[in-house]
Amino acid sequence: MQDLVAALDTQPIDAFTVALRRRLEQLGVCLVDGRVIARAEADARVAEVLVVARRALDGLADRPGDALRLLDAVRATGFDQLEAGRAELERERARRHPPPAPVAWREVAELRALAASDPAVCRLGPPASHVEFAARMAAAGSELPGELLAFYAAASSVDLGCRHVAASAGAICAGDALKLRDGRLVLFDRVRRHPTLMLIEQPGVSIAQALGTWWLVLEDERAPATRRPLDLQGFLRFALRRVEAPTLEVLLTDLAWRRFF
Repeated sequence: MQDLVAALDTQPIDAFTVALRRRLEQLGVCLVDGRVIARAEADARVAEVLVVARRALDGLADRPGDALRLLDAVRATGFDQLEAGRAELERERARRHPPPAPVAWREVAELRALAASDPAVCRLGPPASHVEFAARMAAAGSELPGELLAFYAAASSVDLGCRHVAASAGAICAGDALKLRDGRLVLFDRVRRHPTLMLIEQPGVSIAQALGTWWLVLEDERAPATRRPLDLQGFLRFALRRVEAPTLEVLLTDLAWRRFF
């Protein structure tokens, strides 16, 4: 227990959250440092760990996003004793980090209609209730383009598949799932060749900023990266065209991402 308390007192909250989750995962299966213990002893230790977790939550009153990530870690291990405060934290996060006005693109309306009629092809997330993830990334030195945040205000994510081909048509990951690679925000990663379907590797797409301008970047290990000025609406329009690719050949030629870039 002392190491967990020390992590709370000396480590960033993200590191403490990882340590907390690891400890609860072990106790959930009656393990302590690889040693099997009785269920009653494990439950007693869980109670002690949750006391430390509550102390951590008390220190995060002005950081509801971090508090919610801690709650997520606890809930993921099967323990729900701290869930009573979740709704209030979610309200506070939304109040502190409200999304901007959403985009009113016709492509978003098309995505909503497609998600309703064919959820196997289009998975569209609901409008984002907050943009706390943008504040976290800004604090770490990585700004997010306003156009992307306005899209999230309309839909928190989109994942399109092709109707006639077993391949991705395009995607924009959820804001909380955004990651940085070589100074770029990853919208969706490369998809490796599938050994059964024999699809060639699909490139990834990210967003970069250079000379004060935002760019969409096509990432492909087989060729140098190519870019074009940020145009998420055009990106979605092209992805919707890819949904209807009749064959793999068309998807990789006439509707290849390089046609957009």
